[in-house]
Amino acid sequence: SRLLQRIGRSNHRLDEASEAIVVPGNRFEYLEARAALDAVEAGELDEDVFRAGALDVLAQHVMACACAAPFDQAALLDEVRSALPYSALTAETFEQVLSFIRDGGYALQAYDKFKRLTQDADGMWRITHPRFIAQHRLNAGIIVEATMLSVRFKNGRTLGRVEEAFAATMSPGDTFFFAGMSLEVERIDTEDLVVRATARPARIPSYGGSRMPLSTNLADRVRGFLADSSEWARFPDDVREWLEAQQARSTMPRPGELLVETFPREGRHYMVAYSFEGWNAHQSLGMLITRRMETQGLRPIGFVSNDYALACFGLDPITDPKALFSPDILEGEFVEWVQQSALLKR
Repeated sequence: SRLLQRIGRSNHRLDEASEAIVVPGNRFEYLEARAALDAVEAGELDEDVFRAGALDVLAQHVMACACAAPFDQAALLDEVRSALPYSALTAETFEQVLSFIRDGGYALQAYDKFKRLTQDADGMWRITHPRFIAQHRLNAGIIVEATMLSVRFKNGRTLGRVEEAFAATMSPGDTFFFAGMSLEVERIDTEDLVVRATARPARIPSYGGSRMPLSTNLADRVRGFLADSSEWARFPDDVREWLEAQQARSTMPRPGELLVETFPREGRHYMVAYSFEGWNAHQSLGMLITRRMETQGLRPIGFVSNDYALACFGLDPITDPKALFSPDILEGEFVEWVQQSALLKR
């Protein structure tokens, strides 16, 4: 569905068909691109997941309506309910949203700069000051960038900035490579990641940006390609040779199976799990597994992930990968990680 949507709007014209060249960046991306094209030809689209309308979006809509003209509360509520995501919106909830816009709610009502709406004697709601109209129109449609943290030494010297999502994967004592140096995390302050220089091996920061997870339909099709060697004949030579080498040296993950490989390389011991669950899921799983590796004394260094696989590496060999994937990891390591997360304490 995303492929069709992105290509469909690419030429910004309603009277012409859009065309695109799909350029995969690696062999796995070729399989994903081939799976997406096959799904489009078969008429398979991602399932629509119904979600109730978000209240922050509703607040923005109400504010936009007020900027256009005074409105009647009952009439606007009826209009909002005509949209399916807000069809079950109650009058009480709508009143709470209005209260938040009117004066900032219970937390901010003492500040005049949050008093945006007022109700006239005739019951119509209107903006309290023209500056709120200018502010709203100026900021409408802005895409908020990812939250960033400054990387600095204890003495205050700043090295640069990293995404908050990357900082969330770090704990005191973890190391990463940044600004040409290997750095060890000391703590996370409100807006800073405090570090010190170290000679220990380090991981390289990765940035998620607006990354979208691999959809279930595409993941199933990619798994099908790997399991069915009869499909390989239509792939380019380098992709086919790569799959044949994987089949000869290891095996192929089949639907419903998890392939885990372990091997040493350049003084480190690696474990790679091909789960095809998407980057977001692999990032979370990587944090939990490396924490379990710590409790088992495997001296993990870090992990890397993409849409297709998760690779964890450390200083000791992983002889029992199955123990690292035990379901009780959600009861132990996950709870411990949440309790110790510096970002959640902010």
